[in-house]
Amino acid sequence: MRKSTLLVLCLLALLSGEGWVIMSHLPWVDALWVALFMGALALVSWRMGGVIPLPLGEEAFEQFIHEMIGLCPWMTRNDVLLLRQVFGYMSPSAPIDQDLNVVAQAALHLAERARSAGDAQRAWAFEQRYREVCAWKQGQAYAWPQHRQLLEEG
Repeated sequence: MRKSTLLVLCLLALLSGEGWVIMSHLPWVDALWVALFMGALALVSWRMGGVIPLPLGEEAFEQFIHEMIGLCPWMTRNDVLLLRQVFGYMSPSAPIDQDLNVVAQAALHLAERARSAGDAQRAWAFEQRYREVCAWKQGQAYAWPQHRQLLEEG
């Protein structure tokens, strides 16, 4: 859920609660007008929520995150945050001056979590990302090796 959507929902909840308090102290006709206004406000905010498009490329990044969550049922909310840090360079809204130490530690943590969950394939991928970031820190290029399972199938 985007922050803007969450903000609209929180404001709507606040206004709904305040609207209920106002309605309880007014005659029923005035309360009906307040209820109609609150309903119109809810409809407008709901409609606006679907109109705002994601920035270019952000949709692909979000799709990647959701696919990874589906492939990794062992991930906690904290792991998903780390996943966003590890592969944040794919997101157009990612900060350009990302701290590579933070990215490397996040990748290493996810590799350990995947290994402890018995997910060897994801552990291998996160470990490769860790090695790639460590190479970047030293100003070197890094090429991911072929995964042994892919070599066995091919």
